[in-house]
Amino acid sequence: MKGDGRTLEHKTLAELRRMAIQRVVEDGAKPSEIAAEYGFCRNYLYPWLKKFRDGGWTALAERIAEGPAAKLTEKQRQQVKRWVLGKDPRPYGFDFGLWSRRIVQSLIQERMGVSLGLTAVGRL
Repeated sequence: MKGDGRTLEHKTLAELRRMAIQRVVEDGAKPSEIAAEYGFCRNYLYPWLKKFRDGGWTALAERIAEGPAAKLTEKQRQQVKRWVLGKDPRPYGFDFGLWSRRIVQSLIQERMGVSLGLTAVGRL
């Protein structure tokens, strides 16, 4: 039975990649042999080999995804905070007296020209 790599830690996976590629590159082992030995599909080895050939050992290192860049700067986030905390949305031209994510979203779009989703506004 083959193991599931999703259950392993990132550092363990990086070490497995390094060891598998080392066996192919330095020892001349076939990818199918290595795959059978380590318990994963041989198709995984080919992208790893390409990464190794393009960037060396550092290309196989563990990397944590960073995610997209923030749409608002820290200064802009503080400005939104000043607009909302302890204030009423009516002076900003809204008919409703309570803040909602949609009102904050509209205010950010109108004043800063930045389009944020409702989920992003809620996290903000």
